[in-house]
Amino acid sequence: MITTVEGVSGAGKSLILAMLADAEVKKERRVFAEADFAFQGYEEFTLPGPGSDGYSDCSIYLDDAYRFFDSRASASVQNREMTLLVGMSGHNRVDIYIGVLALDILDRRIRRLVGTRIICKGVKEEKAEVSIVSASSGEEKEVTVDLSGLYSLVKPCERLRTIQSWDTLGFIKEVLEV
Repeated sequence: MITTVEGVSGAGKSLILAMLADAEVKKERRVFAEADFAFQGYEEFTLPGPGSDGYSDCSIYLDDAYRFFDSRASASVQNREMTLLVGMSGHNRVDIYIGVLALDILDRRIRRLVGTRIICKGVKEEKAEVSIVSASSGEEKEVTVDLSGLYSLVKPCERLRTIQSWDTLGFIKEVLEV
């Protein structure tokens, strides 16, 4: 199944992806992710080459996935290889988790295959507000996710430190005295 984790910068997409990946690793499922993924404990994802059997019985995490599924470059070799990987994911028992700013950034062939959307609305005091939407039924559920303890799982990287420490809306309200 293909699941997107969507939201603006700083909304908690990478943290939600890391939380899901950690849960799968604890259940002894193989997890692949691109080299700069924030979570520790995964195998590095590479595009399967021609003649490769690809991936099976695993999960793949792609944060900032527009790099892999760009809607403006649908004829590229990378987009075609990724479309094949996604198309075969059900047969090969592969779950794909895609982090993206907005769904319409992704290639249409991928958007049509999304089964579940997790829409991140923001992180405040180690809690993330998210909506989980089923593509098949349209059912939507609002959830608050506790992220405490999760920061120790993620790789120390400047982007995550910035997300944790910078409150843009608070800064704007302070400056504008709203």
